[in-house]
Amino acid sequence: MSGISPTKMLNYAGRIGDRRAKVGGMCSKTLVATTHNNAAKNTAALNKVRQTLAGRYTPAVADRALAQTFEMPNANRQAVTAHVHTNGITGFEIETAFHEANGIRSERLYDDQTPPQDKGRILAQIELESFTWPKGISARQKEQVLEKAAHVLGEVAALDVEVASDLTAAVVSRFAEVAASFKSNQNTRMVQAMAQFDTRLVQAIDRSQADAARGFKNTSSNIKEALRPTLQRGQSDFAQNERTTRLTMVQTFVNRMGNTNVPVTLAGQPQNISLRDAFAENPNTWKDLSHADRASVVRALMDLHAESHGYDAVQVRLNTNGETNAAFPLGFDNERSTTFPLDPNGFELELTPQLFESDAPKHLLKVLAHEMTHLYQYTLMDKSNSHTRQVPNEVISRLTFDYTFRTIEDYAPQVQSFADNANRYVRDYMERGAVESEWALEQLMGNPQPAVATLVNQTADIQNGEAGRTRTAFWAAARDEHLTLADNAQTTQEEAKHLTMAIGLALDLGEQSGNLTQAEQFLNRIDFTGMADADTVKYSGDIIKNLNAMANRVRVTANERQLVARHLTRFQGIKTTAEQTG
Repeated sequence: MSGISPTKMLNYAGRIGDRRAKVGGMCSKTLVATTHNNAAKNTAALNKVRQTLAGRYTPAVADRALAQTFEMPNANRQAVTAHVHTNGITGFEIETAFHEANGIRSERLYDDQTPPQDKGRILAQIELESFTWPKGISARQKEQVLEKAAHVLGEVAALDVEVASDLTAAVVSRFAEVAASFKSNQNTRMVQAMAQFDTRLVQAIDRSQADAARGFKNTSSNIKEALRPTLQRGQSDFAQNERTTRLTMVQTFVNRMGNTNVPVTLAGQPQNISLRDAFAENPNTWKDLSHADRASVVRALMDLHAESHGYDAVQVRLNTNGETNAAFPLGFDNERSTTFPLDPNGFELELTPQLFESDAPKHLLKVLAHEMTHLYQYTLMDKSNSHTRQVPNEVISRLTFDYTFRTIEDYAPQVQSFADNANRYVRDYMERGAVESEWALEQLMGNPQPAVATLVNQTADIQNGEAGRTRTAFWAAARDEHLTLADNAQTTQEEAKHLTMAIGLALDLGEQSGNLTQAEQFLNRIDFTGMADADTVKYSGDIIKNLNAMANRVRVTANERQLVARHLTRFQGIKTTAEQTG
């Protein structure tokens, strides 16, 4: 008798429930036994179930699962057959057998006696059970995907089965993409391409093994890097094409800022100000805007960005009381979505109250430019962006990959320097695009305005060792902006507000340079005397959070620990006292 697919088998089992399975219910009409007695039908039904379990798992797992289903010891095949021969097998028992087989298979993943290649095959099989295949892929191509994915995952499992599990979806997905890029009559070329990709991944695994031998805890970064879809093919540079399109949008956005007015109230008088003036450092109009007017200005900026970058601003909600500065898709419960395809509830742009309430418009504008670029990217991925056809499919594939599998990358543990960490960060194409757009906006705000072609060429350097410098320059400029505002503050509250922001940035800069002198100076300088208790609680709480973050960094140094020890208890005491008196 021929086998039957696990899906059809389980669907049938679910329909019959506590009734007995009949062979006619699980096979084609040509195999219906019309002359057999019930015992023969029972045995035929069991054989169908056993064949299906063996095909999905292994014959040994099938026997164990059936034995456990009927509480027979030691995977006793004969005892199970005799039992079903007499009593039959119900739909519930078929479902139980699959459940038992899943458990046995999962146990084998974490059994030290299971060979790594068997673990790789188990992981690939589990993923493929619910995998959505590309259209038109042949049975031969599917076999190649299983074979190659199982091989690569087995190599990773030899290092760390948890990492192999994390990488499974990415490995299977990428092998399926490679296979689907060939027609069914191009089998020889397809097999060669699959073998080349297999070799590339195994080389990355070897590098990860060398990293592990040197004490690095993370073994997925090199492999993920090798898995990423390429952005170049022959003479075609897909990233350069997308970058030209995007930076042209940034130029349009910047140019229209000067012609886009927002009604606000200044010095008690209603007036219209342009977005360019609202975010200017000198004069600093932002400092004099109310909370409501600030929200109106940011909302207008978001609308202009959406219009110039091809997405619907109505889909994006603004939250100025967030835990972080970020833009992200919303799930069905209107919380942050980690799934793809993206859920249809739009997006949220989240700003921390510390940044939104500060009087530093340049810092805020650059953060907004970065995060709004992510909104553009999300809408490319869900195909709702009006510029989707202008962007190469290879770029959208890369964005989708980096978004979908970014959780398997942990930058900090395995790197030796801030510069290396920053360059790993911008190899995530979503982050690289946001860094490029953020940097380009600042250049385009200058006078004279550079040509887009010039900026496109210069952004190539961001990957070539310049990512660290770019990040450092951004933090240093933001720190200086807040320090100037603190130096010129008219009240203790204003000074503390901006020193708190400067402290956070100085700690970040000190962590990457090793020089904590300025952070120490700011921590010693800040003074909450005469301030409202609520403000004291807020700003001291922010400083405590930043100090704890430094103490908990993977690469925390002795000097950093000592700085935290000198200041953490003091600020905790200040916060506690303000909470009690307030």
